[in-house]
Amino acid sequence: MTTEEENSIFQSSFKETTGCKANRPYGHGYLSSYQTRATTNQKNIELQGEVQVLKEKLANEVAERERILQEKIQELQEEEDRKRRLLQEEEERKRQALMEEMRKEIAVAMAKQSNSTTVEQV
Repeated sequence: MTTEEENSIFQSSFKETTGCKANRPYGHGYLSSYQTRATTNQKNIELQGEVQVLKEKLANEVAERERILQEKIQELQEEEDRKRRLLQEEEERKRQALMEEMRKEIAVAMAKQSNSTTVEQV
């Protein structure tokens, strides 16, 4: 903990304990000095700069997470599309095999029928 932080904690607890509303710092005797408006403004500007940097970091992290999420979604969609295509190809192969089997059965049936008609003619 830095000296400034310790002093700030001391000042706030002193004010709370005594119920004092004055902004004069306690504990340093006649050497204590008030914070000037310029130093207060400078600290505020520094803190605002830190806040802005933290906001930018947060926005970058959120954007990175969103990008990673979108990549994962894209990968899952591509995998799903690939699986769907494989299933369609398999179904098409089965349908073609079934069609070929039916053609052979029809050809055999037609051959039997033509043999029986030739036997009847003789």
